[in-house]
Amino acid sequence: MDPHADSVSGRTAEESLDRIADCLKGAERVVLLSHVNPDGDALGSMVALTLALRGLGKRVQALCPQEPPEKFQSLFVPGALEVELGSRPEGSVDVCALLDAGEPERCGRFRDFLVAGPHRRLCVDHLSLIH
Repeated sequence: MDPHADSVSGRTAEESLDRIADCLKGAERVVLLSHVNPDGDALGSMVALTLALRGLGKRVQALCPQEPPEKFQSLFVPGALEVELGSRPEGSVDVCALLDAGEPERCGRFRDFLVAGPHRRLCVDHLSLIH
């Protein structure tokens, strides 16, 4: 086994990133979730991926299970990039991704939506790419 491979999937970070990219490229509608008690990693990942996917013409809904801390409010621009609280995903969804967490339970009240829908599911946590 490759010493840089993930201990669960056996994939390298590069292989995992390729699979994630392929999944997102094929999606039209994406829901991004943060974990409970969202921190800078989760919220920064959500903002960056929202902007990247919208730049590719994807429809993206960013959801947090609770209010982000005040110190991170400047990441969100009302009318341009907003994080929604207490919302449910709207319409059909192709991919639902939990960011900065490897376990579905970490997304709190959105867990059932993440694991039960007909959409593809991603739990994206730390990846290391070593060259």
